Amino acid sequence: MLVTMNPILEGARERRYGIAAPGVNDMQTVNAVFEAARELRAPIILDCVEMNDIEAVADITRFLAVTRYPEVPAALNLDHGRSFDVCAKAIRAGFTSVMIDCIVSCPRGVTETVVPTANGPCSSKLSLFGPMAVPLCRSTMADHTAHGAAEVDDA
Repeated sequence: MLVTMNPILEGARERRYGIAAPGVNDMQTVNAVFEAARELRAPIILDCVEMNDIEAVADITRFLAVTRYPEVPAALNLDHGRSFDVCAKAIRAGFTSVMIDCIVSCPRGVTETVVPTANGPCSSKLSLFGPMAVPLCRSTMADHTAHGAAEVDDA
């Protein structure tokens, strides 16, 4: 089942264990990560970078999460998104978490960069991670964690 990173990280913090975040880029890597997580009975974070086909990875992950591994709590994370456009693309594709590099993406400052993109599309919950986690869509910042994460709900 696909979830945001917040419940995965909360459980790890409370029970004092680490969460693997292997990089995925195709059906074989996504399946292998899910298989290992199921075998270990552990939640997982699937990391994908923007140089991959993020829409295809999202489709594959969603398919496997629903049809083969519904018992595995998994977050699909865009790792080191370099622009708000790429992060919005990942959100539209179904990523449950995005991490943006604001130092690269926000040369004019967060306020100037966020305002034009503040009405971007969000159809479900997601987690935002980065040096300064900022909303990419018209949403309420529901939960801030000590690690710069925010859960957003646009419902």
